[in-house]
Amino acid sequence: MSSTITDQGLSPKAIRAMANITKAMGTVEPAVAEVLGRVGDMVMQSGDPDAVYDFVLTALQRTKDEQTATPCAAYSWCAETGEHHDHTGHSIWATCPDAYGREVLPAGLIEWGGGVKVGLLDLDLTPAEAHGKVTELRAHLDSIEALINLAEAER
Repeated sequence: MSSTITDQGLSPKAIRAMANITKAMGTVEPAVAEVLGRVGDMVMQSGDPDAVYDFVLTALQRTKDEQTATPCAAYSWCAETGEHHDHTGHSIWATCPDAYGREVLPAGLIEWGGGVKVGLLDLDLTPAEAHGKVTELRAHLDSIEALINLAEAER
C-alpha cells in the first residue's frame, strides 16, 4: 500500500477496512497479499471500502463467469470448463436399470495426468484395455442370449 492509514483523512469505516486488510496481508500467500495491497490502495484512494469491495467482487464474478463458460481446450469430451487440470467427461450407462433402479454398466472418460482412461466396470482402463473388456462383455451378452433361446425352446 502506498501510504499510511492516518495521513489520508479516511473515515472510521475506511480505517477499519484498512486495518483488516493489513492484518489479512500478514496471514496469506504472497500473491494474495499483493492483491489485498492493491485493494487497500483503492480504499485509500477512494475512501469508500464498500464501493471498492463491490467493484472487486463484481470483477471476480465476471472472471469466474468467463472461465466457467470457457470449454476445455484439451479434450472435446471433457465436461469441465474454465481453468482445470483434471479432465472428466459425462458418464453414460445402459438404458435399462437393474431391479433396484441403479444404472447398469456406467462408463466415462477421464484424464488425471496419466493419459486418457475409460472408466468401465469400476476400473480406469486404457482405450486398448477397454476394447478388450467390451469384447468380453459382447461374448457374455451372446451367452445370455443363448440362455434365453434355450429357455424359449424348452417351453
